[in-house]
Amino acid sequence: MNILLAGKYFFGDRPLNQNIINFFNKKKIKILITEDKYNIDFLRKNEINFIINSGYGPIIKEEIINIYHNKIINMHNSYLPNGRGIYPNLWSIFCNYQSGITLCYLDKGIDTGDIILQKKVNFEDDNITLKESWTRLQVELSKTLIDNWSNIINPTNILKQISKKNEISYHNRKYSEALLKKFSKKWDTTHYEVKKIARMFNFSYEKFISQL
Repeated sequence: MNILLAGKYFFGDRPLNQNIINFFNKKKIKILITEDKYNIDFLRKNEINFIINSGYGPIIKEEIINIYHNKIINMHNSYLPNGRGIYPNLWSIFCNYQSGITLCYLDKGIDTGDIILQKKVNFEDDNITLKESWTRLQVELSKTLIDNWSNIINPTNILKQISKKNEISYHNRKYSEALLKKFSKKWDTTHYEVKKIARMFNFSYEKFISQL
């Protein structure tokens, strides 16, 4: 089995997903790592069987999604369907969503694929920073993937995503960057500080973007 791990390899000065890499190496599974945009020729040349996206930015062509149906796993640090799009951890705090992690298949939408596994993650201390909670969620994501790998490649209970009526759960780059600019400390902002601003908008994404 050959696996492609797509996404940023470093977060600051430390590698991301190193425990996933170590896990596959121990199981003698070949793993390729890339931050670059990949195409079908690259996947065929390297005989890729599964793809794991972790913070991978480029849009994946429909051809690849069709050929690798239920073979592209998206690691997302929110409890979907809430927190779709970028900065899901920030929006989960701002909109008072349930925080958590999701492993889902990639489809033609944005973070709308069928759910393989989910886990709720609660943060009791509002003095934790966005960077610290993001790190915890990433650890939970990689641990969940490793602990459940056999079930992930041979799933038995796939869940369809159901969006809540009249609720926007997707957050685009424009509005996400606008929200982040509200905080001078950026990712060193505490959950308490995020919630303080969020209360001004009643924890509402719609109210926030209506005032931009």
